[in-house]
Amino acid sequence: MALSPSAFSRFFHTTAGLTFSGLVRRRRIARACHLLRTTDLPVARVCLLSGYTNLANFNRRFRDETGTTPSAYRRGGG
Repeated sequence: MALSPSAFSRFFHTTAGLTFSGLVRRRRIARACHLLRTTDLPVARVCLLSGYTNLANFNRRFRDETGTTPSAYRRGGG
């Protein structure tokens, strides 16, 4: 069964309850949280390893998803 991109997007949203891009964002932030908890890597490196290329965008998305900054998350232990 082949779906157009827009049909896939509608199907995914209906089935999963969130958009595909929303799922990707959540998975990236989950990876960042794991790295912040388990490594001493600089936040800029965590940003890159989580699939972000822009630190300001990463910080904004991280704060939107977790309610805190990556540095504060690391200090607080998640």
